[in-house]
Amino acid sequence: MAMPKETWPDWDIYVRDRCVCAYCGLSGVDQFETWMQLVIDHIVPRCTGGADNPQNKTVVCQTCNRIKGRYDPRKASNRPSSPSREELIGAVRMYMNERSGKAAYLPDFAQMMKEIREADARPPLALASPNPVSAEADVPKPR
Repeated sequence: MAMPKETWPDWDIYVRDRCVCAYCGLSGVDQFETWMQLVIDHIVPRCTGGADNPQNKTVVCQTCNRIKGRYDPRKASNRPSSPSREELIGAVRMYMNERSGKAAYLPDFAQMMKEIREADARPPLALASPNPVSAEADVPKPR
């Protein structure tokens, strides 16, 4: 039985954020199994003084939620004294990239995506078999 919208915790947050993880971009739109992996995160954790209001909440995937943990984006060195919601989310993204080691791979990822887009414009490559087998080898020899 479906839970009525009125009793679903943070329904409006899921709708506002379009069921997309604010930190990695994983989308649960039209993908039930992915949608089930989305949770609500307090951008500034409540344990560090973050508010329990819609402005401090966002949709995230469970993986990003675990990586972020209790990180407080207000402690980022390059943030203004009163950072906006978007600036706080940006600080979390930077922290997660550093923590997960992903930042080192971003240039390789960009290059690979560029090559894939270029390859999409060309006909597919024919792959040669490393050990060509003759048709005769597959035919059993008479006894």
